[in-house]
Amino acid sequence: MSDKGELTGHFALVYPSKYIKAADLMGQNVTVTILRVRKETIEMEGGKKDDKAVLYIADARGKALQKTWVAGKTVLKQIAATLGDPAIGAWKGKQVTIYPTTCKSKGGETVECIRVRPRLMQGAHDMPADMTAGDDEGPPAEKPRPAEEPPAARILAALTAAQDLAAVDAATLDFDAACKAQQIRKSEGQQIRLVIAARREALTQPGQQATTDTKESETA
Repeated sequence: MSDKGELTGHFALVYPSKYIKAADLMGQNVTVTILRVRKETIEMEGGKKDDKAVLYIADARGKALQKTWVAGKTVLKQIAATLGDPAIGAWKGKQVTIYPTTCKSKGGETVECIRVRPRLMQGAHDMPADMTAGDDEGPPAEKPRPAEEPPAARILAALTAAQDLAAVDAATLDFDAACKAQQIRKSEGQQIRLVIAARREALTQPGQQATTDTKESETA
């Protein structure tokens, strides 16, 4: 006999939250549209309150999501690098691809967090349908999509443009996924591994500022 109250999903989704968590992405790359960014006071774990940037977002088709996305400094830097513009006001209507991963909190604990791909990924998944909010805005007319860039070229371009270790980590995850999908030839894989090592070394040399994760909200 089945138990209707049995829990089977990610533990982080057991308790409702108005903020997007890494678990909401279900292990997928998800493309979202930035609607606006506000500074809001967020209650952290333990009751501590902190001012954070909160992104109001829509899915890739422009349909607003019920949940908002709390972004720490690392995420804001990644969005700026991806869009090529540090001005938050210029991000309205722009799209980024986000993905779930793990990072270190300020206290050294490994936590689940959301990060931004160094470039928009074609064919990324949509947010779950139950996270969209109403039909107040219809989807915008879809534009023809450009031909998808070969995985090896995409990853090499991302590594070349990487300005911090977080961007290198994102490109490395993209590379690992492409290898598992058998989209990378052996010669390409050898070249990409050399570039990854070179970028990591360059970004950790004296005079280069290594990326450090600050403690963020439960969504990071």
